[in-house]
Amino acid sequence: MLDDIKKTLWATADKLRANMDAAEYKHLVLGLIFLKYISDTFAARRVELTRRFADEAD
Repeated sequence: MLDDIKKTLWATADKLRANMDAAEYKHLVLGLIFLKYISDTFAARRVELTRRFADEAD
């Protein structure tokens, strides 16, 4: 499933690159990189807090 998502994202990126100016494409890519960073940071923090508060409940 993850491979399908990656393939779809790469195919979409290739289509965008063909139809967009590099300056416009840069903004899209930087936005996606930022969203990925925020998502990963949130997931890591959520796991950390879940473990921390699960330990306190015991």
